[in-house]
Amino acid sequence: STFSRHPSLKKSFKTLEESQIEVIDTTNYLRGKAKISDESIFWHDDTHWNKRGIKAAAEFFASKSSCLKKP
Repeated sequence: STFSRHPSLKKSFKTLEESQIEVIDTTNYLRGKAKISDESIFWHDDTHWNKRGIKAAAEFFASKSSCLKKP
């Protein structure tokens, strides 16, 4: 799981949520997107999103976050 690979992340998520800051975990969505995409969503030489990954993440955020929806 994400938290077993990155134990400090769970604590960070909890701290944010306790401060009433919305946490949107993109891990599973982007993993799935990376598997079905004909083109990579990450740079080949590191783990940062390329323009396709940024677009996929932005679409995911827009679908999940109430603060990003039009009134």
